[in-house]
Amino acid sequence: MRKSCILPPDFETVVQVRERRDRLVGQLTRSLEPGAAELALRVGSCRKGGRCGSGACQVCQRQERKILIRAADSALRKDGPLLRLSWIPRGGVIPLGGLATFDLRRFIASRLRALQRALPGIVVLGGVDVSLNTFENGTPVWVVHLYLLIEAADTKALRKGIRTRCAGEPSAPRPFDFREVSRGGRPLVLSYALKAAFYKRSGFIDATGRANTRPQALPVGAAVEAALFLDRWPLNRRLILHGLRLVHGRDGLRLVRRDGGPSRRGSRP
Repeated sequence: MRKSCILPPDFETVVQVRERRDRLVGQLTRSLEPGAAELALRVGSCRKGGRCGSGACQVCQRQERKILIRAADSALRKDGPLLRLSWIPRGGVIPLGGLATFDLRRFIASRLRALQRALPGIVVLGGVDVSLNTFENGTPVWVVHLYLLIEAADTKALRKGIRTRCAGEPSAPRPFDFREVSRGGRPLVLSYALKAAFYKRSGFIDATGRANTRPQALPVGAAVEAALFLDRWPLNRRLILHGLRLVHGRDGLRLVRRDGGPSRRGSRP
């Protein structure tokens, strides 16, 4: 079976995602949140040959990630520059407990329109990531940001165009973070752009006086809130595609370039 890209060395194993799924089922079962018990039953019954397909099930989403990563690697050109952008858009900070009413469809649509104005004719691929952020043990908030891979060189003009047309979150210390991607770094950034789980980012001032972050597991209440959100918004509904479209065919899933350029099929692992 052809593999169109090498997954990063730290890509989650089947054993790891099963353990995370079982832990989540316990958290959902004990929760009094509306819909939690029903989701626990559905995810808890997920088995080979009868997958639940929930965006909250890391076993199902691991399989989906592998398919999408390979399709993305096939669609993106290998012979040109690739730029990684982490963007926290205006309106991307949500209070704890607010994911249930957050309109992600509208959020994605408006940010895609901004990207189309900022990057006409340029292919962009990525996803919506959500993290629970806190700084120096302050009040935690959900932060929605876009992790994007742009088929373009990192220039001052490109950065200016994005900053001008894509509004950043005023309360974020760094709403835009640009970095060039090396050929060897592609598996890692593709895996991150198409991630399926949410985490807590705990900010602090380190010994050198610089701001730093420490990734942590979500607290139980936040984990339940995130699971209910992910069940409504699985990975394939959180994709950001500009200049690409997702196609489901008999031979699997692929990303087709709208500019008519070459695009190989992404096959199921």
